[in-house]
Amino acid sequence: MTSVLITGAAGFVAAHLVRKFRDEGFTVFATDIRVPNSGDPLSQVLDDAHLRTLDLRDGDATDALISELRPDGIVHAAGIVGPANSLVDPRRTV
Repeated sequence: MTSVLITGAAGFVAAHLVRKFRDEGFTVFATDIRVPNSGDPLSQVLDDAHLRTLDLRDGDATDALISELRPDGIVHAAGIVGPANSLVDPRRTV
């Protein structure tokens, strides 16, 4: 079976990618800086996705997770939401 790691999985587009990959038979590993609460519609999509909380800015934790999971592919969909947030803290955006 093929596996994929999707970052930013609690986001709108990435959550739909989780569903699509899962429906295609992939083992899906998902990360996000936050875990959606149970009332969030995205939480239902992510239930079977082996969701892990991860801040990608933590390089050691990111490396450790990739080494542990050894996914066949990675879809990087994490990012700062909204241009206003990028303008307020451009360093964090980078």
